[in-house]
Amino acid sequence: ALLNVMNRPLVLIAEDDDANGLIAEIICNLRGFAPIRVEDGAAALLALATHEISLIFMDVRMPVMNGFEAIKLAKNDPRFRHIPLIAVTALAQPADQKRILAAGADGILIKPYTRTRFEELLDRWSASIVMG
Repeated sequence: ALLNVMNRPLVLIAEDDDANGLIAEIICNLRGFAPIRVEDGAAALLALATHEISLIFMDVRMPVMNGFEAIKLAKNDPRFRHIPLIAVTALAQPADQKRILAAGADGILIKPYTRTRFEELLDRWSASIVMG
Protein backbone atom coordinates (compact mmCIF):
# COMPACT_ATOMS: atom_id res chain seq x y z
CA ALA A 1 0.00 0.00 0.00
CA LEU A 2 1.14 3.51 -0.74
CA LEU A 3 1.14 5.60 2.41
CA ASN A 4 1.77 9.24 3.16
CA VAL A 5 4.16 10.59 5.81
CA MET A 6 1.57 10.10 8.54
CA ASN A 7 1.20 6.46 7.50
CA ARG A 8 -2.39 6.98 6.44
CA PRO A 9 -3.58 5.95 2.98
CA LEU A 10 -4.41 8.95 0.80
CA VAL A 11 -7.99 9.20 -0.43
CA LEU A 12 -8.69 11.58 -3.31
CA ILE A 13 -12.07 13.29 -3.05
CA ALA A 14 -13.08 15.04 -6.28
CA GLU A 15 -16.19 17.02 -5.31
CA ASP A 16 -17.16 20.59 -6.22
CA ASP A 17 -19.87 20.91 -3.55
CA ASP A 18 -18.30 22.19 -0.32
CA ALA A 19 -20.78 20.49 2.03
CA ASN A 20 -20.43 17.09 0.36
CA GLY A 21 -16.66 17.46 0.16
CA LEU A 22 -16.35 18.36 3.83
CA ILE A 23 -18.52 15.42 4.92
CA ALA A 24 -16.38 13.02 2.87
CA GLU A 25 -13.17 14.52 4.31
CA ILE A 26 -14.44 14.19 7.89
CA ILE A 27 -15.46 10.56 7.42
CA CYS A 28 -12.09 9.74 5.84
CA ASN A 29 -10.23 11.35 8.73
CA LEU A 30 -12.37 9.53 11.31
CA ARG A 31 -11.63 6.20 9.58
CA GLY A 32 -7.86 6.77 9.55
CA PHE A 33 -7.42 7.98 5.97
CA ALA A 34 -5.79 11.20 4.78
CA PRO A 35 -8.16 12.97 2.37
CA ILE A 36 -7.04 15.22 -0.48
CA ARG A 37 -9.90 17.29 -1.89
CA VAL A 38 -10.10 18.81 -5.36
CA GLU A 39 -13.04 20.49 -7.09
CA ASP A 40 -12.86 19.31 -10.72
CA GLY A 41 -11.71 16.45 -12.90
CA ALA A 42 -8.60 18.20 -14.21
CA ALA A 43 -7.42 18.86 -10.64
CA ALA A 44 -8.15 15.21 -9.80
CA LEU A 45 -5.84 14.02 -12.59
CA LEU A 46 -3.14 16.44 -11.40
CA ALA A 47 -3.50 15.12 -7.83
CA LEU A 48 -3.19 11.54 -9.11
CA ALA A 49 0.04 12.47 -10.90
CA THR A 50 1.57 14.21 -7.88
CA HIS A 51 0.42 12.13 -4.87
CA GLU A 52 0.42 8.45 -4.00
CA ILE A 53 -3.35 8.03 -3.98
CA SER A 54 -4.83 4.78 -2.67
CA LEU A 55 -8.55 5.33 -3.31
CA ILE A 56 -10.64 7.80 -5.34
CA PHE A 57 -14.15 9.18 -4.79
CA MET A 58 -15.06 11.04 -8.01
CA ASP A 59 -18.16 13.20 -8.34
CA VAL A 60 -19.64 12.78 -11.81
CA ARG A 61 -20.89 16.36 -12.28
CA MET A 62 -18.09 18.90 -11.80
CA PRO A 63 -16.87 22.03 -13.61
CA VAL A 64 -13.80 22.29 -15.90
CA MET A 65 -13.64 18.52 -16.54
CA ASN A 66 -16.55 16.34 -15.49
CA GLY A 67 -16.20 13.06 -13.65
CA PHE A 68 -17.00 10.90 -16.70
CA GLU A 69 -14.07 12.34 -18.60
CA ALA A 70 -11.74 12.17 -15.58
CA ILE A 71 -12.74 8.55 -14.87
CA LYS A 72 -12.02 7.54 -18.48
CA LEU A 73 -8.66 9.31 -18.51
CA ALA A 74 -7.61 7.89 -15.12
CA LYS A 75 -8.65 4.34 -15.99
CA ASN A 76 -6.90 4.49 -19.38
CA ASP A 77 -3.64 5.63 -17.78
CA PRO A 78 -1.40 2.71 -16.73
CA ARG A 79 -0.13 4.76 -13.76
CA PHE A 80 -3.61 5.08 -12.25
CA ARG A 81 -5.83 2.28 -13.57
CA HIS A 82 -5.11 0.03 -10.56
CA ILE A 83 -6.42 2.63 -8.08
CA PRO A 84 -9.98 1.82 -6.96
CA LEU A 85 -12.34 4.56 -8.15
CA ILE A 86 -15.83 5.14 -6.75
CA ALA A 87 -18.09 7.41 -8.79
CA VAL A 88 -20.29 9.67 -6.66
CA THR A 89 -23.53 10.70 -8.34
CA ALA A 90 -27.19 11.61 -8.00
CA LEU A 91 -27.82 9.74 -11.27
CA ALA A 92 -29.62 6.70 -9.89
CA GLN A 93 -31.16 5.24 -13.06
CA PRO A 94 -29.77 1.85 -14.23
CA ALA A 95 -28.77 3.35 -17.61
CA ASP A 96 -26.77 6.06 -15.83
CA GLN A 97 -25.06 3.53 -13.60
CA LYS A 98 -24.22 1.34 -16.58
CA ARG A 99 -22.65 4.36 -18.33
CA ILE A 100 -20.61 5.21 -15.21
CA LEU A 101 -19.29 1.66 -14.87
CA ALA A 102 -18.56 1.55 -18.61
CA ALA A 103 -16.42 4.69 -18.17
CA GLY A 104 -14.26 2.63 -15.79
CA ALA A 105 -15.57 3.27 -12.27
CA ASP A 106 -15.09 0.36 -9.86
CA GLY A 107 -18.16 1.25 -7.82
CA ILE A 108 -20.91 3.83 -7.44
CA LEU A 109 -22.02 5.87 -4.43
CA ILE A 110 -25.48 7.37 -4.96
CA LYS A 111 -26.21 10.84 -3.55
CA PRO A 112 -27.58 11.60 -1.08
CA TYR A 113 -25.64 8.94 0.79
CA THR A 114 -25.44 8.02 4.45
CA ARG A 115 -22.29 8.00 6.52
CA THR A 116 -22.73 4.23 6.89
CA ARG A 117 -22.80 3.69 3.12
CA PHE A 118 -19.69 5.86 2.62
CA GLU A 119 -17.90 3.92 5.39
CA GLU A 120 -18.93 0.57 3.85
CA LEU A 121 -17.28 1.54 0.58
CA LEU A 122 -14.19 2.89 2.36
CA ASP A 123 -13.85 -0.36 4.31
CA ARG A 124 -14.46 -2.61 1.29
CA TRP A 125 -11.95 -0.85 -0.93
CA SER A 126 -9.39 -0.20 1.83
CA ALA A 127 -9.22 -3.96 2.36
CA SER A 128 -8.01 -4.24 -1.25
CA ILE A 129 -5.52 -1.39 -0.63
CA VAL A 130 -3.95 -3.20 2.33
CA MET A 131 -3.91 -6.53 0.50
CA GLY A 132 -2.67 -4.93 -2.74
